[in-house]
Amino acid sequence: MRYPKILLLPVFALCMTGCDKVKQLTSTSCSDASGVAVATSIIKDAVEKQLKNQKNDEGTSAFDLAAIRATLSKMTLSFESIRTSKTDPNSTKVFCTANAKVVLPVDFMNTANSSFSTIDGDNARTVSVIASKYELTTNANAFSKDLDYDLQPTDDGKSIFAEVQEENALSNFMQEVADAVLEKPIIEAQRAREAKAVADAKQQQASMQAQANQQNEQAQNQISQEQQVDQAQFNQQTVDNQRQLADQQSKIQQQVSRFMNN
Repeated sequence: MRYPKILLLPVFALCMTGCDKVKQLTSTSCSDASGVAVATSIIKDAVEKQLKNQKNDEGTSAFDLAAIRATLSKMTLSFESIRTSKTDPNSTKVFCTANAKVVLPVDFMNTANSSFSTIDGDNARTVSVIASKYELTTNANAFSKDLDYDLQPTDDGKSIFAEVQEENALSNFMQEVADAVLEKPIIEAQRAREAKAVADAKQQQASMQAQANQQNEQAQNQISQEQQVDQAQFNQQTVDNQRQLADQQSKIQQQVSRFMNN
């Protein structure tokens, strides 16, 4: 039984940007709520883009956009332990590091692990194994990793410009887990189709067997009837032959008697 295996696409963007409208700003800090919101949205948008680009065996989009967004909405992303790694006195840009953490509902993790088991078979991936692959820190259903990002107000002070530096291990982790959750209903639908196909084949086989049995029975009945007719004809022929023989013997006896009398 083969299930669609969706290839994972790594994040190659070295500089991802976004902005959020705020009131007049001349400077910002690494913990600025608007800036953090932009940085986290960059990660979420990267994951959504990766999932939107997934293709199935027919070359069409593997997942519905609404399903992607519904799935990602269950993955809670936040920045903790935010600190300033560098500042530039000649620039409003601040260089930041945060412990980026994603929290997954327990049933969400169970769904992902179940999907991994079906897709991979023996030695199946698990959410924890994937977290280890991307060197994330695991604490129950929370997974985290330090992440560097930059924040800078635009010149007009109306927006914050954000950059998330380097390949993002956290977004790859989120994408791989979300991919498994999204594949779960696809796998179940394929299983249902395969089960129906097997049931239909068995039903067709049983119908064909019943038809064959009926035909065999009809053939046997016809043979039996023909044999009975043949037997009756044989018996009648035997009686006729015996009667003819008896008539011939009677005639011969009569001729012998007349000869003897003469």
